[in-house]
Amino acid sequence: MSMCSLERGEATAFAVARQVRLRATEIGALAREMLTAETCRGEVHAVLTDAIYLTTRAGELLWLSTNRSFPHRRYVHVPQPLLGVEPGMSFVAYEGVLKVGGLQIDLTRAQMWSPSRVGRGVGLASKELHARFGILLRVVRDSPSWSADCGFLRLVARPHLDGAADAAGAPFLQAMSAAVDRVRVACRRGALSDVLEAGLGLAGLGPGFTPAGDDYLGGLLFALRHLQCPSAGVPLWDERLVDDFLAKVRPHTGWVSHTILCDLARGHGPGPLHDLIQGLLSTPGPALADSAGRLCQIGHSSGRDLLAGTLTASWWMDGGKR
Repeated sequence: MSMCSLERGEATAFAVARQVRLRATEIGALAREMLTAETCRGEVHAVLTDAIYLTTRAGELLWLSTNRSFPHRRYVHVPQPLLGVEPGMSFVAYEGVLKVGGLQIDLTRAQMWSPSRVGRGVGLASKELHARFGILLRVVRDSPSWSADCGFLRLVARPHLDGAADAAGAPFLQAMSAAVDRVRVACRRGALSDVLEAGLGLAGLGPGFTPAGDDYLGGLLFALRHLQCPSAGVPLWDERLVDDFLAKVRPHTGWVSHTILCDLARGHGPGPLHDLIQGLLSTPGPALADSAGRLCQIGHSSGRDLLAGTLTASWWMDGGKR
């Protein structure tokens, strides 16, 4: 791509502006496709402590992150501080270089990130898959961090409120508890349509950049998609039903969160979540606890809510009973 292909003034600004030069070390498949295949333009959607979210003119969500622990197909890892960038700023990427604010980021030497290849649970009996979820549940209950959780993970791992201990979280915690109960009943019925119906009230539930309800739903749908196998009692995936559900919940949550939820429902998640599901489908070992621990470190509570959704998938195997 030549300089003359840029919009008027962009090439000059790129050449003469005083910029901080950084180098990306890792890049997800979608981010690489969008940022290096041709000239890509857009603007900064949001700036968080360790991440900058970008919106391309094609309507895709990408992000730059200083944290390498949670790779994703939409992310670019930049180990140096991402300073001087504000929402609304424009960006341009061409010839392997991304320019945003006062930053000039070299993408050409970034290593391509690919998630663990998650195989189907074909051949796994319901009893065996349920036993593996039991191992994961014990990992969660033995962790000192889960007991302090006041969200979905607490409700799924120990589905009973603690009275006075939970008073501070009401009515939000009570709304979450009621939502989990609806999902549990839907799982007992064993129909994907029932689970999606129960999940309608979860979209946008809770505060945050990605609300807790979205993260919980995403973890559940991600797990059901990858664990689908008749021999284990998991219903076959119905893409049409899921697409209809994603369209229905769009008005009830933010654009970033909905984009990530759609990714999860289509089998694309952060690295630790892929590793966790792969661990469930292989022989569970110490790596399962490691994956769960890394997953729980995502965001303020997003990782724990993703884990709670994943654990919820176990209710298909035991008829909703603990």
